[in-house]
Amino acid sequence: MRSRYFTFFIAGLALVAGCTKSPSKEAAPAASAQVAVANPIKDGLTIAYHAGREGSWEPCGCQTTPYGGLDRELNALTEMRKAGEVLYLDAGDLFAPRTGKVAYDSYKAKAPGLVSILNELGLQAFSPGPADFALGVDFLKTQSKAAKFPFISTNVVDAKGKPVFEPFKVFEVKGKKVAVFGIVPPTTKVGKGFKVLDPKKAVLAQVAAAGKTDLVILLSGQGKHEADRALGVLLSPVNVIIGNDPRLTLKRAEPSEKQLLIDGHQYGFYLGKVVLDLKQPLTGFYSDEVRKEREQSIAGYEAAYAELPDDKRKAALRKRIDGMKKLYPAEPVAGASRYTHELIALDSEHYGTANSITPKMAAEKERVKKAAIETAPSKKDGSKAAAPAKKKK
Repeated sequence: MRSRYFTFFIAGLALVAGCTKSPSKEAAPAASAQVAVANPIKDGLTIAYHAGREGSWEPCGCQTTPYGGLDRELNALTEMRKAGEVLYLDAGDLFAPRTGKVAYDSYKAKAPGLVSILNELGLQAFSPGPADFALGVDFLKTQSKAAKFPFISTNVVDAKGKPVFEPFKVFEVKGKKVAVFGIVPPTTKVGKGFKVLDPKKAVLAQVAAAGKTDLVILLSGQGKHEADRALGVLLSPVNVIIGNDPRLTLKRAEPSEKQLLIDGHQYGFYLGKVVLDLKQPLTGFYSDEVRKEREQSIAGYEAAYAELPDDKRKAALRKRIDGMKKLYPAEPVAGASRYTHELIALDSEHYGTANSITPKMAAEKERVKKAAIETAPSKKDGSKAAAPAKKKK
């Protein structure tokens, strides 16, 4: 009985979120570009998204499945765009990691190349995360001048209360007005002369300033999925929250109340894709596939609950079951918009064909390597030290 209980326990957790730092075949999304989405939405609004790139533009150094690479991402986007217009967004920590010992100079050296390549990929909006602000507001402003896409920051202002970047951007996609906002947590270090406003108050104020729109998207740099979920409860005008939790690979989007919470993976290993049918007015979101899976998961928990002899464990499991039922309603809200969601694994088999970005990536790699050698401390004999080898993720 214990093994059966844990089987259901693990299966349920897998449906809520799939977490991995190093992709493997086991970690590949159940619904990716290699597996067609069941019952696709025709003429829906498509959003491609990413977060936590952390200065990466090449495939990872994994021995089994080296996912990632901006040229592969371009191939995936090109395939996606053949079906219609796509809104392509980045939710932050683009230039550097937010944890660990960070050599900021090396990440600053890579940033111009990243901006240039993302210009060619057609990125449409980027919200700087805490790791990006760690490089300095002035540095980010320099990068924003070279970018063909807007930097969006709803709750970071200067000493006079003026936003350091655009507080929001309204796009027209397939005849729909889509407003995009971006936040960082209040603990973000933004440097002297700047401050971080309360995310809730800042977003609500700017949503009002944006006026009437068909969809509101929040690019959240909070870094914690549970914090995004809690903030979403306070922000009823927001319809979609794209998170940036480095601990999380959310293979299944999470419909909660009137919102849809999505999150991807670090380092550019996956490209997120969500398609919305966007009924108006928006009264919530639902997915037939996810609802069926969660019904099965809850049924498994109920079966395990009936067999447990221990009252303490039964109470804990009942609490989990009730929480899942509350968070994931069995039936969609009346009039809710259907969605499909997938994380596209950027592998060599499906997206490895060289394109216009491939030689540019190689050239940028050499430029950064040369710059690192030229700026490296000199040895006693006057020669330059070799640039540090790139760590495998």
